[in-house]
Amino acid sequence: MNSGVSSATLITVSVITAASSLIAAGITALIAYLIAKRNLTHAADMAAADREAKAAEQYRITKREAYAAYSTAALTTLRDCAMVKGALKAPRTKQELDSRRTTARDSYNAMVVTLGMVRLEDSAGDVTNRATTLQQMISLYIESMAKHLRPDATATQEQITEVEQARVAASTALSAYERVARADLRVHGGLYLSTPELRSSQRSV
Repeated sequence: MNSGVSSATLITVSVITAASSLIAAGITALIAYLIAKRNLTHAADMAAADREAKAAEQYRITKREAYAAYSTAALTTLRDCAMVKGALKAPRTKQELDSRRTTARDSYNAMVVTLGMVRLEDSAGDVTNRATTLQQMISLYIESMAKHLRPDATATQEQITEVEQARVAASTALSAYERVARADLRVHGGLYLSTPELRSSQRSV
């Protein structure tokens, strides 16, 4: 009677052992693949999130710069208009008056250019509407002064009052624009309508 293990049994054990090793190796490889895939997916998600965050931040910065540029241009225009307005009470020569008018007109033209920047950045349109109103009020202010300014002559009290009312209307429109612009900036990330140049202009008006 043969008490040894048959060759068939040995072959079967060998096959099972080899299959187990292959299965174990396959499982190990699958786990490694799944881990690598998860890490790659996570890295891709993080990179995409970082790109989106940077794009959103740049959008907010560009928007703030556009709004602040318009405020600064409007403040500069009002300041230069104030220099012209002074000639209503203190007569100036034609040359000096023309120089002040040119400065105010150039400032106003620069403000009109920055209005285009506001339109590009304002998706809702509320800030643009306020900016357009501000431009119109400043234009009326300039027209009011132009009606009553005469070289080497003073304006009547009634004329001075009319110009002052136009100035107040323009200043009120500026405040309304800045209020809406700040609200829009808060909605898009808490950036405020404030730059060193803008604060300096506000102090000078």
